[in-house]
Amino acid sequence: MSEDKRSADQIKADLEKRRKELSDSVNALADRVSPRAGIESAKAGIMSVANDASKAAVSLTDDASRQAKLLAEDASMHAKVFVEDVKRGDPKTIALAGVVVAGAAALIGLAFKK
Repeated sequence: MSEDKRSADQIKADLEKRRKELSDSVNALADRVSPRAGIESAKAGIMSVANDASKAAVSLTDDASRQAKLLAEDASMHAKVFVEDVKRGDPKTIALAGVVVAGAAALIGLAFKK
């Protein structure tokens, strides 16, 4: 047999180091097979997905709101231009206004017929 030339303190320190490593390894294995750890991991994953979905929904809502606002502003601008053209007496715009009024009257008439 070979002789161990370490001192008692060195052997004791080595044993303590190995005990700590073994304890850490056992704890790591316990965490891997623990149902609680699996549940916590799944919960964290679900919360992450829910958080991402929530952010995406807010982003889509914001985008839709911006688009609706832009469309409303565009329609308002076109309506103002249309009214100004009618006031100026533009024949094409007046003719278009007549067609719109006639179409609206026809729809109202059909609605009351039923």
